[in-house]
Amino acid sequence: MDLKPLDNSLSFLETTDSRQIIQSIATQKMKQAIELSQNNQKQAEQYNRVIQEIEKAIEEMVGWDIKFKLEAKPFNLFLEIDQKRLEFDVLPDGLKSIISLLADLIRRLDQIVWIDDCNVLEHHFILFLDEIDIHLHPAWQRKILPVIQKIFPNAQIFVSTHSPFVVGSVSDAYVYTFQLKESGVSILDKVENSQAGNSYSMILEDIFGVEESFDDETEAEFRQFYQLRDDIMHGDDEKINEWLQIARHLMEKGIEVTDIVGMELRQMSRILKKDLSI
Repeated sequence: MDLKPLDNSLSFLETTDSRQIIQSIATQKMKQAIELSQNNQKQAEQYNRVIQEIEKAIEEMVGWDIKFKLEAKPFNLFLEIDQKRLEFDVLPDGLKSIISLLADLIRRLDQIVWIDDCNVLEHHFILFLDEIDIHLHPAWQRKILPVIQKIFPNAQIFVSTHSPFVVGSVSDAYVYTFQLKESGVSILDKVENSQAGNSYSMILEDIFGVEESFDDETEAEFRQFYQLRDDIMHGDDEKINEWLQIARHLMEKGIEVTDIVGMELRQMSRILKKDLSI
């Protein structure tokens, strides 16, 4: 039989077909049952460990107690989440993406003819994951890469991402930043150590080149606010009323903006020796 375990890998960009997930997990469950029926306890335990590692990985990411359950009549695989039964079709895309990634990887690794006969999770291989953050909640984006590293401890992993949460999730890695040229060709711009320990705002600025902290409209108002502040500092007192009007409008946007504007108002009040409170 001509097996091609590396062909047609699952895409993070598309909604996952639940049948593919069920087939991959159910195959591991059935192999375990067959080995047990033949009194091959050691081999059965290896298949069981694969399932347990997937369950542990998902639990670590989402914070729920998760178990895969296989029933014979009718033949079906379902999830038990916090002791409640759920079918794969009703799972959110993010959770299906996580499960399908791990199940698809293990299925493909299991089809490869390896030189050594170790557990499928312990093989040495190179893994490429494209846009790993697709469909994932930011809280899960922070955990997906460390979890994959833990499941496949001997794998060398290359990940493409546009998520600061993924970039900042590991400490023992390198970040390769690419620039897209007008010709449509991407070239390597710089290589840095991974960003674990840095804030997400710093990662956005240093790695992704995003310096803004707010939406475009608020950023435009802040630019006008600071320009008027500088003009007033240079003696143009006629702009104070306009400056205060913009300050009032900005402070209506939320607590964080209010804190920034309030600090500027207090500082200017001290410098100008005027009451500029709003």
